[in-house]
Amino acid sequence: MTTNQTIVTLHNGTKIPLYGLDTVDCSGQEVGPLIKEALENGIRHVATAAEYGTENEIGAAIRASGVPRQEIFLTDEIKGINNTDATVRSANASLRRLGADYADLLLLTWNGGESETDPKNSRIYKAWKGLEQLYKSGAAMAIGIVDFSPWQVEYLLHDVEIAPMVCYAGLYPGHPDFEKLVTCTDHNILTMAYAPRTIGNVESSKELVILAEKHQCTPRDIVLQYLKQKNCVVTIRQPVLPSENVTLSEEEMIFLDMMNDYAAE
Repeated sequence: MTTNQTIVTLHNGTKIPLYGLDTVDCSGQEVGPLIKEALENGIRHVATAAEYGTENEIGAAIRASGVPRQEIFLTDEIKGINNTDATVRSANASLRRLGADYADLLLLTWNGGESETDPKNSRIYKAWKGLEQLYKSGAAMAIGIVDFSPWQVEYLLHDVEIAPMVCYAGLYPGHPDFEKLVTCTDHNILTMAYAPRTIGNVESSKELVILAEKHQCTPRDIVLQYLKQKNCVVTIRQPVLPSENVTLSEEEMIFLDMMNDYAAE
């Protein structure tokens, strides 16, 4: 994979760029030009989901870009399903829409119950076996989970052949989600962070503005550096790579951990 940014290695040896383009909330008309700009600016990771409804357009934009497919890390989140066969069918349908032979990372949302004793929890094992099949067949270079709480991570790991390589979760200053980070780290699962729709409230906060002025960068650079120093891979909504010339002190990291959660307001 050719890129001008930092590369992180997952526990199965798959390499993933530190920053990726999050295509959430993009219409079919918007997503093509966005991907074109991102790839021209050196971004080599594109993240999408079946529920976004833009897989066809994303696949077309990648093919039209002139960037070889093997140089692009493609993440796709498949629709929530309840059994092994449905998982495989859902993933294969997404790959057809993308016009891709494989995804670099396939993600699955929680498909069980809302508590540890809920009998619906068995669904996640059936769904996960589908991802394991896709991984073994080469349709996915890595597999992972989305927004699993710590107990859900532990529950899944009770009965899997192949452990997730990635957990995709909302993390940002004011919402460090310590327990999830520790749980994933303990099991060698990389946390891939995404920004909530209200991340603008965080970036415009007085705390971020002060730190950005101190480091002579943008508030967005502070957010991304914070996540980088948390050892997270990050997806961003802007088609431009952030500055990597910022380093936050231990005191600043604690300050950002403890600041108000503006995105929740």
